[in-house]
Amino acid sequence: MADELSTRVIPYAPVEGAYARNRNLDERTPVPAVGDTVYYRHNEWDAEVVEAEVLAVQSMDDLHDVNLWRLVRDNLTGEPVYDNGQPRMVKVEDPWPWVMLKPEGHPTTQTWEARLRGSAGWLPLDYRERPLRLPGEIVIQPTPNRNW
Repeated sequence: MADELSTRVIPYAPVEGAYARNRNLDERTPVPAVGDTVYYRHNEWDAEVVEAEVLAVQSMDDLHDVNLWRLVRDNLTGEPVYDNGQPRMVKVEDPWPWVMLKPEGHPTTQTWEARLRGSAGWLPLDYRERPLRLPGEIVIQPTPNRNW
C-alpha cells in the first residue's frame, strides 16, 4: 500500500476533487466534536502531523455555506425552487464544516478536513490506515436526484 508522500509526483486529477466533495458512505470521516483530538497538517505535503484539540465546530445549520447546503434548482429551467418565498435548500451529501483547532506547536486555527492527499487541514486519528485513492482507483457513485 502506497503512503501519501510517495504519491506526491502524481498530479491531482479533477476526479479527486469531485470525490473529496462526495465520498462514498463507507469512506466519510465523522465530523469531530468539541474536545476531540484530531491530527493537523499545517502545510500542504508536510510530513509532520501534530495532535490538535477541537475547540469549535461549525454549525451544520449554516445555510449560507456551500460546503453544508446547496440551492435546489428546477431540472428543466435551472431556476431556484422556492417554498413560501424562501429558496429551497438541501444538505450536501458529504458536509465539510470548518473546525477550530489548537494544534501542538501552532497557533489556534480554523481549518477544514484534509480530504485531498497531502492537503493541509485536520485529519482523523486513523488517517494512515484509511485507503489511499489515486485517480485511476476512484469511482464516484451516482447519487439519486433529490429535486422532486
